[in-house]
Amino acid sequence: MSGEADYLADNTSPAESVVDEVFASLSEEEQEKQREDWKEELKMTEDEILTLMQVISAKEQQATQLKRKLGVTMWTELSEEMTLEMRNIQESTAKMSENLKTAREKTSKTVSGYFHTWSSR
Repeated sequence: MSGEADYLADNTSPAESVVDEVFASLSEEEQEKQREDWKEELKMTEDEILTLMQVISAKEQQATQLKRKLGVTMWTELSEEMTLEMRNIQESTAKMSENLKTAREKTSKTVSGYFHTWSSR
């Protein structure tokens, strides 16, 4: 199989298989026309992607400028993220401590009950 055929064989859905069958049924000229149409569509899609990436870049620059005007610096953002993460760690630690306490109490009751039952025999 050729490289394109290998790709198609490995990455086809049932709908794509139908398209492949229809494509295979076309004449050589029609297949070539279809390929040209696909190339044109691919070029347009890639151009749109490039445009969107440029728009995103411009928006990121605008956001950076607005943050600077508001006095929000990288350090401020990092500090806020660190504070949030520390709060999350403290909450997790408190929950874990509470769970361990509950487990310790249940274990103690179970072991105490077992020894009480065993010693009363």
